[in-house]
Amino acid sequence: MIDAKNTARNSIILGFVISCVALLVNAIVLSEVGNRLRDTETAHAALTQSLNEQTKVKDEGEKKFENYRLFSHLASLLPENARANMKYDAGSHFHDFVLYLYAAGNDLPMTEFRRAETEIDLENADAENQPANSEANENKTAENPENKRKAEDENFERALKILENREDESGKTDYKAKHRAITTITDSVTETDDDDLSDARFSRIDTFLNKRYIESYDRKQLKINELSALRESQSKLVSYSVFGSLALQMLGLAFIFLKDFIQDKRS
Repeated sequence: MIDAKNTARNSIILGFVISCVALLVNAIVLSEVGNRLRDTETAHAALTQSLNEQTKVKDEGEKKFENYRLFSHLASLLPENARANMKYDAGSHFHDFVLYLYAAGNDLPMTEFRRAETEIDLENADAENQPANSEANENKTAENPENKRKAEDENFERALKILENREDESGKTDYKAKHRAITTITDSVTETDDDDLSDARFSRIDTFLNKRYIESYDRKQLKINELSALRESQSKLVSYSVFGSLALQMLGLAFIFLKDFIQDKRS
């Protein structure tokens, strides 16, 4: 009888201990895994949204390029004395094409580029009050076509170098410097009368922009895939934790109910 009482008491204690362990699994393990899963889902959603925004910016840039081709074709159909405005519009679309693709490839906000553009326009308006030096430099360069070509090549290479790094040495992005560099590059493509030179420069900047975009896109896609795999693993772990907790609770109840079985058997 004493053994039966001890066995019944031990089964109750064991059942209680197992139930407490089940509660600890719910309160600690399941909570921790759940928090990690939420963090993973948040990071996955943010990166997916970023990738979608990046794709939208690139698509907008591609539309600008189609407009550039259209306006360039229309300009070629007009008499030479009526081409200026159409060529200017074509150049503006090409500038935006490069700007959008550069922003997409480097994951930079277009709002900052537009702010920089406004600041540059204001600075240029102020500079128009002092045209003497700039005009003198332009006339000096225009005197020798070879010097002009050399200066354009140097400016193109210098501008491309500025675009290679997303941030400067201080870890910040100088949007005005990037915008000026893009203007230099696009002007060197659209304002030259040498078609072969224009095509060569376009090929370089187009290759640079697309390579940068593909690298950025692939990097994000790889991270998204990693987060998807991690999310799936964490979801399974949450399920296993729930099942494990329920199993422990059922086991605890089984030991508690064992007390009644022992008492019935004793009687």
